[in-house]
Amino acid sequence: EQEDRITEVECLRVMSMIARKRGDLEQAQKHAREALSLARELQHSWITAKAAEELGFVYDAGNNRAAASTAFSNAARAYERTGAAARAAAMRQLV
Repeated sequence: EQEDRITEVECLRVMSMIARKRGDLEQAQKHAREALSLARELQHSWITAKAAEELGFVYDAGNNRAAASTAFSNAARAYERTGAAARAAAMRQLV
């Protein structure tokens, strides 16, 4: 059950990436927000970090720097919880 839901989060995140790269930021944001919500519900720090990171890139693509900074900060905190200090530092540079 949880493994299936983690896969669902990853699918939503990838769908967001595809939509973002195609320029469909509304769809990208929808998928990224859904991925982040589900990741948080699962209390899984790594996929929460990845979903928050993608949401940050979506906001950044839409020139919403305040929301992007918040998302990247959230990603950094989640990466820190996993011990991924380098990833957390990379996210902090995007804030």
